[in-house]
Amino acid sequence: MLGCFSANAQEFVKKFRIEGHIKGLETPDGKMYLRGLVNANGVNQTDTVEVHDGRFSFSGETEPTCVKIYSKRVGYPNYINPMDIFVGEGNIYVEAIYDTTEYTFLRDVKVKGSPLHDESVIYNRKLTDALGHVDFEKLQKDYMTAQEKRDTTALRKLNEINDELSTKLKQAMDDFIRDNPTSFVSMHVISEISRATGEYLALAKKWFGYMNASVKSSLIGKRIAKNLEYASKGELIGKPAGDFEQPTADGKPVRLSDYRGKYVLLDFWASWCGPCRAENPHVLAAYKRFHDKGFDVLAVSLDTDADKWKKAIEEDALPWTHVSDLKRKNAAVEQFGVSGIPDNFLIGPDGIVIARGLRGDALMMKLEEIFKVK
Repeated sequence: MLGCFSANAQEFVKKFRIEGHIKGLETPDGKMYLRGLVNANGVNQTDTVEVHDGRFSFSGETEPTCVKIYSKRVGYPNYINPMDIFVGEGNIYVEAIYDTTEYTFLRDVKVKGSPLHDESVIYNRKLTDALGHVDFEKLQKDYMTAQEKRDTTALRKLNEINDELSTKLKQAMDDFIRDNPTSFVSMHVISEISRATGEYLALAKKWFGYMNASVKSSLIGKRIAKNLEYASKGELIGKPAGDFEQPTADGKPVRLSDYRGKYVLLDFWASWCGPCRAENPHVLAAYKRFHDKGFDVLAVSLDTDADKWKKAIEEDALPWTHVSDLKRKNAAVEQFGVSGIPDNFLIGPDGIVIARGLRGDALMMKLEEIFKVK
């Protein structure tokens, strides 16, 4: 690992110091926590310091980055929401007031001495201006009401509003990154979506292309390049799905190519993944409806504990074939560029990938389209 980064990549790593004061802070362990530092070897680091009368200080070396500073608290939740602070070289001063009536438990957060943080404030203001005056709370309530009433007309209109806002937001992001090709704020934005799929992966590649060669050679630049390369493995729609073999819980080897001639959902999940378990009923409903028509599921688990894996299969009553190599870095996950679960690929009888990430009702709707049923 130490040999992976050139001296050029380390040139942005500089000394910093953060001094902070949170007035009225009450913390049970007398500690303040920081995470997100990037050291000279490209490794994310954390730090913990004592806090006295709400005062604390952190110091060290990091590449320009966004760190999170937070503390524990009495009650639920047992921590205050982290302050996102963009840190570069030099001395930075942070002030805030502890207030339990606030959602974040903090108000009047002020950051001084960090030009990079000032830049992030400008970026966020541009996004806010692009969206205009939008009542997001009302939009969310309207959407939930429309879903409950199954009001397709209202849902269509709300989706159109959401698409319009999304377009404005992405354009504002594009404008900022294009105009700031040496900014570590731009790099942070790209990094956040550098292992995404579909449209956002395409945007990450486009925006990374805007960036100056010098920042591309930085530690975060090298990480983004690596992430983009990995995520690109999953750009398979319209392409053949590569074959692989893994064992079932009883040791029987199964290959993806065994499913040629059928529509198969290659489903990545794990027993410990709450969203995956919540998704299983949707997959089960689709399986029950279309299995006799030529649809099947091959589930690949990221579990490392065989007993927990088998218990989850039994609890969720999942009748399809399940495989896993029971390794933390599952080989099929790496092969298909999966960055998070749940994730899935719908593959046709000819082995060509048709769709990815069909969650909720999307899987059923796609199969209705394929099998021409309502």
